[in-house]
Amino acid sequence: MTLLKRDEIASYFKACLNLNLDELKSAKDLPVDLKMVDSGRLSVYFAPFGLVHRQSFRVLFVGLTPGFNQVFEAIRVFQEAEGDLEKFESLAHSIAFKGSMRRDIVAALDTLGLHRHLKIGSTSELFTAEDAQFCSLIRYPVFLNKNLKNYPGDSAVFKEKILKEMIEDYFIPILHRSGHSIIIPMGKWPSLILKELSKDDSTLESRVLFDFPHMSGANGHRKALFEKGRGRWRKTIAEWSKDMRVI
Repeated sequence: MTLLKRDEIASYFKACLNLNLDELKSAKDLPVDLKMVDSGRLSVYFAPFGLVHRQSFRVLFVGLTPGFNQVFEAIRVFQEAEGDLEKFESLAHSIAFKGSMRRDIVAALDTLGLHRHLKIGSTSELFTAEDAQFCSLIRYPVFLNKNLKNYPGDSAVFKEKILKEMIEDYFIPILHRSGHSIIIPMGKWPSLILKELSKDDSTLESRVLFDFPHMSGANGHRKALFEKGRGRWRKTIAEWSKDMRVI
């Protein structure tokens, strides 16, 4: 998958603006105008993600790929902004890990003391500030098989051509721009990919909260995984903060 051209993006934007959200009940209702790639097993659709580019940030959140609910919210907000990118940017933080998952993320990161190292009252402030960048390992939503279920991640993320190309084309530039920011991978697959990338970037070892659990309510092991890793992540955050004071 090559980077989208300006006319392709304009066409996708138009399709998003013309979409009747009342008829969008599942990924199967997404119009063919938004389909980017179909490999048979995996289908990739366009949605307005990756439109907010922070040139500098202290915290980078990395998900796997947007699910259907995120797609719906992104298109809804894009329509609310009437396609105006500045308006969209001002609204975009409202859709990042919204609802109970955001509360759980904030509770976890505050427990780790990240807010103190950032000198803010709570990590909840990251969702309304320019200090954070939210992105996905695979920028555009990927759905599985003919039923178009949310892609949960599997070993294909390391070898499937369309997935590898999206990681290289869209995620790696954000990672290169991340400088010395702390990186929070949301779940197994972002963490595994970042571990693989750390072989070529030694700085990642000291600033990624490896194995941080996905905080979705569907992840029944999230609390146990958090308790298991909290000591290690506190140490990573403290060491990162100390290094930041030196830089």
